[in-house]
Amino acid sequence: MIIFELKKIWRSRILWIFLIILFILNVYQINALSNLAKGNSETFNMAREQIYSKVCGKWSNEKTEFIVTNYENAAKIVSSGAYSTEPDQEGTYTGYIFGDFSLFSEFYDEMNYMYNYSETMKATLDKARENVTFFEGKGNKYLAKQNEQIISLYQNRSIDAYYKTNGAYSLISYDFSSLFILLLCIFCFSSIFSREYETQMYPLLKLTTNGGLKLASSKVLAALISSLIISLIFYVADFICFYVFFDINCLSNPIYSIMDFKNTPFSCSIGQYLLIMLTYRLIGIITISFIYLLCSCIFSDEILSFCACIAVTAMLVFKGGDFNPVMLFTIRDLHKKYTVCNVFKNPIMSHIILLAIMIIVSVLLCIIVIALSQRRYRENHSLKKLLNNWKERLIL
Repeated sequence: MIIFELKKIWRSRILWIFLIILFILNVYQINALSNLAKGNSETFNMAREQIYSKVCGKWSNEKTEFIVTNYENAAKIVSSGAYSTEPDQEGTYTGYIFGDFSLFSEFYDEMNYMYNYSETMKATLDKARENVTFFEGKGNKYLAKQNEQIISLYQNRSIDAYYKTNGAYSLISYDFSSLFILLLCIFCFSSIFSREYETQMYPLLKLTTNGGLKLASSKVLAALISSLIISLIFYVADFICFYVFFDINCLSNPIYSIMDFKNTPFSCSIGQYLLIMLTYRLIGIITISFIYLLCSCIFSDEILSFCACIAVTAMLVFKGGDFNPVMLFTIRDLHKKYTVCNVFKNPIMSHIILLAIMIIVSVLLCIIVIALSQRRYRENHSLKKLLNNWKERLIL
């Protein structure tokens, strides 16, 4: 039954055309972002690659001195104002001294952040230890636990190598593919029940050996599998395209080597974090897919069901709010800093609570969809009425 329902979803030519068009648009968008990030100056990009090839990898005195010396020399010349604006200047990487200053400033800031990260965290840890002693003395167990958790999460951190993280951060921040996935899920699932309600085929199918609960469960499972297939097609394509277009080679570096993730509670590598983020996004897709199935269950008309799915999507995307499944697509915002909720006087991180709630909501929606699909036709479609309808059709 599940294979049969999957074939019903994927045999649509329009779905394949729609999928291919959105896939091409997605690749084009990533390529456009890559070109925008590189800028228009080929000389500047070549200079960046030349310098990067010298300093990337494990830390060494030679690498750090190379960047610091060139940065300070360029900064001294620029600050004095005694520099030429003519192109192709001798002894420069970009062709002119101000370009070198801009380029070495970029490397200096990134390397300075990564090299001194562990020292920066020491101040945070020292403050947390002071807070533990203070709050224990005041009898505030919750805030003492919270600071103990901060110490546990942020201790023993260091960045042992320098790699550019711009491409990885662009991948983490990319959301267009999630929108395309939702559009495809609407197209696939808005009619999964309503089409058979509209044609009055569902009551007939319920009378078969594999009808009833088994039929509804097969439809839900087929939708779940299809949503995962669609999601993985786009998210895997995202990774491959960003990896190629942005030349990502920082996957083994810790996630906090990205400046925006300085205060993240995660200590995993960037590659591992991408898998964590994928898990959150898949849960979000599953939750919203069940909402689409619910719309298909409620409305007997395909067009009404489609419009309802569009309206729900627009409300979730634009209205926002707490505990919204769309938040799982932008979960990076919760992952960038340490945020907790007080759960029975225990600090539980907000992203874990959100994930748990969405899993519970998904399970409840699944149960509601299956139950509603059974109830509708027990109340509104008797076998006698069904046979009369088919008899009238045969007479006509």
